[in-house]
Amino acid sequence: MKKRLSFTNNENGFFYPYVLFIVSILFVIIMANISIYTNEIQMTHQLIEQTQVETLVQMGLTAFKEDFTGDQHEGIVSYQFPPGRVDITFSSNEKQIRLKIKVETNTNYTYTLTHTIRLSSYNNDKT
Repeated sequence: MKKRLSFTNNENGFFYPYVLFIVSILFVIIMANISIYTNEIQMTHQLIEQTQVETLVQMGLTAFKEDFTGDQHEGIVSYQFPPGRVDITFSSNEKQIRLKIKVETNTNYTYTLTHTIRLSSYNNDKT
């Protein structure tokens, strides 16, 4: 009969500290990966929202430039696009058009910015 090693069948808990240490390290690593994954999901949603807002701003500016005739000096124009809504409040003088653009996506994210268009460059682009 073969003699077994004494530390393998000893029930004094020789392996317990090692197992506990390894399990705790694995637990910390798994929890850190779950936290990193959750943060990545949130950042992805915010990046998608930011891309939609930038797209809506460009779509609103393009639609405004196509619709603006120069007859009105002040006003509010609203555009409804599939990803959301764009409200543009404008005021113009001889040299420039000042725009206040309010963007609201379908997920109720709101973003407001101001933009200035110089009429000299705007008239050259339109002709």
